[in-house]
Amino acid sequence: QEEQELEDLTGPMKSYLQEHLMPVLTRGLIHCCRRQPPDPVAFLSEFLFQNGPFNAS
Repeated sequence: QEEQELEDLTGPMKSYLQEHLMPVLTRGLIHCCRRQPPDPVAFLSEFLFQNGPFNAS
């Protein structure tokens, strides 16, 4: 019962993350691994900023 309650509470969040965050995060991590930039954290943060689902450009 407790597990079901937890699933009910986290289900919408999981769905949102899977739909909106994971695709762009996966692409960013792949780009980062291929390019091996000197500062991977800065590279990934810039990638996410430029390619995130709420970027208007």
